[in-house]
Amino acid sequence: MICLAKMRVFVLIFLGVMITAGCRGQASPPSEQAPKKGAATGPAAGTEHFSDSDVVVLVDSAHDTLGAARLALEAALRLPVDLPLPYPRVERHGDLFRVVLARGAFSALRALRQALAAAGHPVQVLAAGQAGNDDVLRLGIVCTDGDTVPLYAAPLSSPLKEVARLKHGQVVALKEEDDDPHPGDSDGDEEGSSEEAEKGFLPVLQPQVGLVRGPDVLLPADCTPRDEDNDDGNGRILGADGASGFGRLCLTTRFSGRVGNLQRADVVVVTPSYRHCLRFPSAGTFDGFDHSHNGTHFAIEVEGGALRLYAVPAAGVVKARGQWPGLSRPAFLGDDLVALSEEPSALSISVIEGLGRRDASDTSPLPTPKRIAHFGASQLPPLPDKVPIHRPGAPTLSNGRMHTSFLRGCRPEWEKRVRAAAHGSYVQCLLELEAEVGLHGEHLDWHCHLDNAENPLEEALTIQCPASE
Repeated sequence: MICLAKMRVFVLIFLGVMITAGCRGQASPPSEQAPKKGAATGPAAGTEHFSDSDVVVLVDSAHDTLGAARLALEAALRLPVDLPLPYPRVERHGDLFRVVLARGAFSALRALRQALAAAGHPVQVLAAGQAGNDDVLRLGIVCTDGDTVPLYAAPLSSPLKEVARLKHGQVVALKEEDDDPHPGDSDGDEEGSSEEAEKGFLPVLQPQVGLVRGPDVLLPADCTPRDEDNDDGNGRILGADGASGFGRLCLTTRFSGRVGNLQRADVVVVTPSYRHCLRFPSAGTFDGFDHSHNGTHFAIEVEGGALRLYAVPAAGVVKARGQWPGLSRPAFLGDDLVALSEEPSALSISVIEGLGRRDASDTSPLPTPKRIAHFGASQLPPLPDKVPIHRPGAPTLSNGRMHTSFLRGCRPEWEKRVRAAAHGSYVQCLLELEAEVGLHGEHLDWHCHLDNAENPLEEALTIQCPASE
C-alpha cells in the first residue's frame, strides 16, 4: 500500500510538470516561434543599431527556390510604397534567393523602412557586410503601359506562334547567360548567330517556356547607373531627391534586334516600383537621348526625324514639353542642350539655351534653337551603300569647347589615296568632318580626315577641308 501511494504521488507530480511546461509553451511570444517559411528573419523592428552612414540592405524575404522568389518579387512590386530604382530585385545569397527592396545608407532608407512598416509590411534590416554581395538574378519584369505582352513558342517560327500573354508587373525567369552563348540582351554587342538573339528575343523558363521580346521585360540591373555609353541596360536615374537620393524615374535601353550591321535598342522610361513604363522604339540605336545634369528634363529622338523634350515632375509620369523637327543626337552640355542636323546639303550644330537649368514645372514656350555652326555639303558625295546607316558623333564638351563629327563619301582623288594606304584591306573611302566650336559659336574649326570603312587605317589621312558652300 505504501508503494502504491508513492507511485500515485509520483504520477501527480509528473503530470503537473507536463501541464506547466505546456502552458509556458502557449505563452511564448511570437518572436520566439519558428519563423514563417519564406520570410526574412532577424532582429525585431527598431532593435538594430546602425549609424546614419552605415550601408544596409532591406530584405523582404528569403526562399529555397527561384520559383518562390519570383512570385515574392511580383508581390513586392504590388506594395503600396514606392521602392527606389532599381529595386525590388532578387539576389542570390548562399543557397537562398532573397527578395531585396533597397540597399544604401541607413539614413536614406529609414523613411522607406518606416513607410513599409506603416503599410503592414515590416522588413529585415541587415548590414551590407552581413547581407553579402548583390549577385542579382536574371529575372525579367514585364513593364509596359499596362497592356499584356505576348510569349512566343520556341524555337522561332514564321509566323510567330503566341502561346501565352504576360501581364504588366509579372516576373519571368530568364535563361542564364552561361547557358546561352548568344544572349540577346547583354550589352548591345551581340556577335552570336542565335536567331532569337539576333531578333531581340529572350528565352523564358518560368512561368512557362517560351520567348519574349527584349524591350517587353526589364532586368532590375538595367536601371543600375554605370558608365555614360549606350550599352544595353545602362540605367540613368533622373530627378534624384536630395534627402533620400532616390530617383523619380530611370532611362534605360533594351536591345530590340539587329538589321544587317545596325543594332537597334528601345529606350524605356521606368517609374519607381516599375508601375509605369514609357517606350521609345529604336531611340537608343545611336545614343538618341540625354538628360539634364539636375535630372529634371530629358531629350530623346523619336521616329519621324524629331527631337522631343520631356519634363521629370516630382510625382506622376513624364510630361511632354515640345519638339524640334530635324534635330538629332541630343546632349546636355552645361546649361544648354546641343543637337545636330544632318541633311544632304548641309551639316549644322544648334544650341537650345538654358534647358539644363529649367525647372520641371516650367511650362513656358521652349527657346528657338540657335545655330552655331554650319557646313554646306551639297558638293560632297553621300555615304555609299556599303556603309551601314550612320549618325553624327555624339556632341561632347572639352575645355569649354564642343566636339562632334560627321561622315560623307569621298571624291575620286581621295579614294585613290585611301586605296593606296589600305593596300589589300581596302573597303570604302570615308571623309570625316570634325567640328570644334565654343558653346556660343565662337572660334569654329573644321578638321577633315580620310579613312577606310570597316578596316580603319593605322593613322587617318589628314586633308584640307573642302570649302563650305
